Amino acid sequence: MKRYPIQIIGTIYWLPPHKPDKPRFQFSPAKEFRAIGIFTSDLSGLVREALINYSPYPECQSDCFKVRLWYWTLEGKYDEMKKLSKNSEILIMDGSRVIAVCRNLSVPGPSAGYIDDDWNSGDL
Repeated sequence: MKRYPIQIIGTIYWLPPHKPDKPRFQFSPAKEFRAIGIFTSDLSGLVREALINYSPYPECQSDCFKVRLWYWTLEGKYDEMKKLSKNSEILIMDGSRVIAVCRNLSVPGPSAGYIDDDWNSGDL
């Protein structure tokens, strides 16, 4: 199994369900999942699929967690990642629905670890 390096870190905010009678669409913490992750600084229509892993430890409320992201299309493109994440958010989408927003983005550098590393309070 390939280990994917952490490219971007931030905070993920899960949105409430679009219909009150439906449960919130949410993936389990500390498990990688794939979703569409659109940078608000690049609304050109380019679809970027991301590998996402969020902490099991809430950061602020029950819907706010630390997050790690990895993009196939940004492999080895450190400058582009920094440009895209500056003054930006990432919209996590399930089809045409936004299910979460990633904020406070930063690019930690190549030695930050891997997406599937254990989450400990204080870690990336």
